[in-house]
Amino acid sequence: MDGVAYRGVFVRQWDPGTLSDMMTFSALSDTGTAVWGSHAAR
Repeated sequence: MDGVAYRGVFVRQWDPGTLSDMMTFSALSDTGTAVWGSHAAR
């Protein structure tokens, strides 16, 4: 993002609120900036 490299993982995770799997990710830059997110299938 914006020319910054991040290293991280994607994981399929159970969401008890929607009773379905969702894809999640978390990553960290060399300077310690963390990013994370999730996406639920519709």
